[in-house]
Amino acid sequence: MDVSLPYGTQSECGFMIQAAQTVNLPPQLTSNDTTTTIPLVEVANNGLNNPTEFPALSDTIFSGDTLAIAVEPDLPKCGELLHALLSYLRTNTLLSANDITIVYGGNTNQFKSLTLPEQLAGIFDNDLNFEVHLPEESEKQAFLATAENGEPIRFNKTLVDADIVIPLSVQLPNTLSDHSGFYHCLYPTFADHAAQSQTSKDSTGNETQPSQDAITTAEMLGVQFIIKVTPGIGDEIASFAAGEIKTLASQLDSSEQRYPEWDAAQLTVGTISGHTSCNSWETIARALNTLADVTLESGTIVLCTEMDEEMPSILNALRAPDSPDDIEYHLEQQASPHLQIARTLFQLRDLFHICLLSNHNPAEVESLGIAPIEDVAQIQKLVDASPSVNCIIDAHRITFR
Repeated sequence: MDVSLPYGTQSECGFMIQAAQTVNLPPQLTSNDTTTTIPLVEVANNGLNNPTEFPALSDTIFSGDTLAIAVEPDLPKCGELLHALLSYLRTNTLLSANDITIVYGGNTNQFKSLTLPEQLAGIFDNDLNFEVHLPEESEKQAFLATAENGEPIRFNKTLVDADIVIPLSVQLPNTLSDHSGFYHCLYPTFADHAAQSQTSKDSTGNETQPSQDAITTAEMLGVQFIIKVTPGIGDEIASFAAGEIKTLASQLDSSEQRYPEWDAAQLTVGTISGHTSCNSWETIARALNTLADVTLESGTIVLCTEMDEEMPSILNALRAPDSPDDIEYHLEQQASPHLQIARTLFQLRDLFHICLLSNHNPAEVESLGIAPIEDVAQIQKLVDASPSVNCIIDAHRITFR
């Protein structure tokens, strides 16, 4: 049986499974979906005019309001979604471009790869305002509230100052413990460096519930309306939801992204596909956590991406020739928003043989204790040597939990 798994923007990971091998395939490869796709702009307009437990969005925005759109990273069809939302605002409200600021929660390179200013030009008479959230720059943060631990929550100043904040966000399963549930699109995404680092350091023990700090942030910002999309394969959208934030928080779950229970396999092959802005070390950690759930201990995990994002500096600790206890101690002493990423790689590389296909320098990948794969053909050899194989598309966006 030939298997082809999409990864990156247009790449395919192809290999052959023998009849004697046990295999689990992703539902996307085994179902015949004949549903007619409704244009995204039509879906968005309907959702904005008929949101869940909320008036039509146009009835809640008035002349003179300042609006900030908080855009979460890893958002599929980001440009198209923003175009649909802004076109709706242009047609149905009295807002001008000067009243609107789009605040992006990813890094500068991710923002540049989206080319949003070019995609959204011409909707309004004037140019829109864009901002990339820079958590390490204190002058761009403002006090918002006090956290549960007594520390101040300093938050993106543009969002704090806006009359209305609309999160444009993605529904993801909780496969990293610093993903604070439904409200992650606000906190810690748009918090300052200290809050992001503390959230990454904390382990709540209950990853299915949002932290109180995340809920407090939404309340203090006055956020009442939210847009949530559930991703499909790659840059596709499986569902669109808009409405009152607490109602959607109680209604939406990860059921569309939860796979049925699978037996663990000797080899699990996973991918990350979609726009290049979705390729980050956080998505790598998310995907590996999911793949580990269905891989036998000491088995092999293969992850296929086109990721070339610069490695967070905290990953240098994994290169040290120290004992595992010393590495773990060194990690816990660092204040970094990427601590959960480092923890995940550190823990899983000792339990599994991890292989990564990416656009990174193979020597850099190998220095992390991960085997670099430079050609898809190498994966066939791993498949041939494994009695059981699990295959997962977009492992960073699904869960077995």
